[in-house]
Amino acid sequence: MGNTYLDAYSKKWRLYADILNDAAMCIEIALPVFWNYVTFALCVSTVMKAIVGVAGGATRSAMTQHHAVRGNMADVAAKDSAQETAVNLIASFTALFIISTFGNSLFIFIIMLILHIVFNYFAVRAVCLKTLNEPRFIQLIDTYLKKEIVASPCEINKREPIIFYQLGPMLLDLKICGFKIILGRSMTQTLKHSMKEVHLKKIKEIYRDKKYILFPNTSNRNMYIFFKDGSETDDILCAYFHAVLLSIIICAINDCQLPVFHNSNDVKSFAQVCKMLQSADWSRIPGKGSDFSYEPSYELLSYVHKIATKEWNNMRVFLIRTGWDLSKHLLMVDEWRVCDENLIPKETSLDNTEHMYTPDSISFDDFEENFNENEIELLTDFFQRT
Repeated sequence: MGNTYLDAYSKKWRLYADILNDAAMCIEIALPVFWNYVTFALCVSTVMKAIVGVAGGATRSAMTQHHAVRGNMADVAAKDSAQETAVNLIASFTALFIISTFGNSLFIFIIMLILHIVFNYFAVRAVCLKTLNEPRFIQLIDTYLKKEIVASPCEINKREPIIFYQLGPMLLDLKICGFKIILGRSMTQTLKHSMKEVHLKKIKEIYRDKKYILFPNTSNRNMYIFFKDGSETDDILCAYFHAVLLSIIICAINDCQLPVFHNSNDVKSFAQVCKMLQSADWSRIPGKGSDFSYEPSYELLSYVHKIATKEWNNMRVFLIRTGWDLSKHLLMVDEWRVCDENLIPKETSLDNTEHMYTPDSISFDDFEENFNENEIELLTDFFQRT
């Protein structure tokens, strides 16, 4: 999973490399002040520059690949190198002018250092990447559910968090959908001693036509996505979209407030769909040992599976029309895959009943009997539009 991190968060690491390079330069300039610790300071600055070389080189390659829309990476790299040489030449003359005008001023140095970091931030912010990573994709889904529109790559890139996405307890996925979404984990290690084999078989049946399996763990608010052999880019993107929908709906049945619910005044909004599911008895069962009061029922998992499949087919078309590149993805997916013929982990406990879902008395085929005609129309309108 780590080998895709620099690709997925190339903007962030490009900015980190610039900041780290400036920090290393400051340490070297300050050597006369700390002359008793010259060796240690030089070791630190050398390590920092080594990190800059790795992160900066890798992210530059990622950016070059983005700009080479016609597959002309060598041409783009040559132009980038030529532009960098020209900029360095202009910077040298500018530095000579500043030094000759203002002299050896620490204030001017600090101002230039701050300007360098600020301009690099705006340069990274201006890059419009059309491939979906997690922060771009989840904000795209959030906009889609709130406003029923597919935002363009430039709109999403402007809102993409660059520096503080994975710092602190309020991760972007946890904030928007209430769960931390984890992709490609080992099913054997994740579900060991957590459910009965019969439950896992029913989960498998729900996702029998998909190349992935979703397992919500409400005790720690993790949404696990297990991928089957042969899963491709479209399967991974669909699984993530499906996981976000299921996470939001689980929060809805537990009356957990999320930003998407603030759009509930719109009678056709996804928030209203969640509200209808919240009032349906078939959608939930009492939770056991969880922060949430309710777990999703099999009927709810089946229902969300159907509407997510329908809605992803619609969303995929609009994503391509607005300029998103769906031929590849930058989601952080681990390498574990599930074999269909060996789907039940051997380590799965047959006696432990914690976090087990109990089948509801209402089947999925006849759950609509619990709604009146207006509620059914509202419940399905959001997912059947074109």
